Amino acid sequence: GVQTVLFRSSWDPVMLRLYGLGAGESGLSRDAWERALHPQDRAFVLQELQAALRGWREYQPRFRVIWPDGSIHDLQARSRTSFGPDGRPLRMIGVNYDISEQVQREREVEQQRQLLASTLDALMEPLLFLSLARQRDGAAHLCITELNPAAAAFFQSSKPQLLGQPLTQVIAEDLNAERSEE
Repeated sequence: GVQTVLFRSSWDPVMLRLYGLGAGESGLSRDAWERALHPQDRAFVLQELQAALRGWREYQPRFRVIWPDGSIHDLQARSRTSFGPDGRPLRMIGVNYDISEQVQREREVEQQRQLLASTLDALMEPLLFLSLARQRDGAAHLCITELNPAAAAFFQSSKPQLLGQPLTQVIAEDLNAERSEE
């Protein structure tokens, strides 16, 4: 069956390294491969494998594996499944590659983003981030791409209502609101 084809041949040295195995080792059986998957990722990876074997989508999950030494590594898989005339899967050929450094950088960027967001949220002065964008009318406008709670309060609006809005429109609405209050 497909499971036999998937795990029948020996692994190349790169694949062995991705799973923390030495050059003299022959690779992992299907059961050993499943056990190497991080417990929190196992169900997802197996569902993606089944979806690929059914022809629903390509197999390309990101997942973690636990090496024999206990260390955790992030992998990306990409493969193609070949099907026979009867629609049954014949073979799955693909690659795994180590994305541990990329995932670590993504975590660091997210931590910095959260630190920036909490810093901006703590500021008492209104702060807007703007970007130049073309609107439907074809004109270039400065649009609000980020703001802190003080800016939302200043415009007596919510952050979701202000994000993406042209600054001129927000200011015009604010001035109109002030005039109607007079």
